[in-house]
Amino acid sequence: MQTLKRFDKKAVLNEKNGDEKRDTLVVSVILGLAAVFVVSKTLFDRKEAKDEEKVSIVVAARDLDSDEELFEGALTYKDVPRSVLPHGALLWENVSMIYGQRLQHQIARNDYILISDVQLKISLGDCSKEGEWTIPITFSDPALVKMNCPLST
Repeated sequence: MQTLKRFDKKAVLNEKNGDEKRDTLVVSVILGLAAVFVVSKTLFDRKEAKDEEKVSIVVAARDLDSDEELFEGALTYKDVPRSVLPHGALLWENVSMIYGQRLQHQIARNDYILISDVQLKISLGDCSKEGEWTIPITFSDPALVKMNCPLST
């Protein structure tokens, strides 16, 4: 009788181990499918980001020190999607505006150059194209200011 009881215990133990192995296999398959879903979703999202319009912004070509004068070799550009364009970032098409200006603080290599990072020492005349004139006008009536503002509606 005792051998029969031992046999039954072994059979029960083997049955429990089989159930545990099956459960482990089911969980593994589910986790594998979840991983495949996450990876495919990430790759699909990256493909959509590649199709988005990109703009070139000014970045530091090397580590720049505080109060350093900016020149052509110190700056380069990086293409970024328009949706992640940092607020105040300088567009590469306007890089000549900051040549000769000084930095307010240190900037690491490949960091964005923001307009707030630069000590601008330019006048209204520097903003005009060659052959154009810039004339400052003061209005006392806010309605006239609004009328002459190109962004007003």
